Amino acid sequence: MNPVFRSLLLALLMVTQALALPTADQDGVRLDDLLERGFTHSAPLSIAEIEQKSLEELKVDSSRVPQLPFGFANGDWEEFKAQVKPGDEILRVCSSPDSWASLAGWEGLVLVRDGIIIASITETIS
Repeated sequence: MNPVFRSLLLALLMVTQALALPTADQDGVRLDDLLERGFTHSAPLSIAEIEQKSLEELKVDSSRVPQLPFGFANGDWEEFKAQVKPGDEILRVCSSPDSWASLAGWEGLVLVRDGIIIASITETIS
């Protein structure tokens, strides 16, 4: 995917993330609730891993995209990152294959504290 398009899409998707995933505005959303709905998740990711992957994806078209993690959506990433406390986990979460087939798929990062989703960043929706 074109990195400029990806960065713009990320910014747009972050605004609409509440449509697909419970967010911090809805206190008490548990990671287990998503797993029961067919979501899957990665192993915990470090901030350094996430930023490195994002920067590698942006290098493809470095002349048009800010060379910062998440490009044009860097401010949203910085807000997400500022909420991380010792003991928290950052996971990449993906909705079920059925959700993607019905054009309601969601993939992104979630910040989990004691099993509760504190914040999320949308990376892809269908």
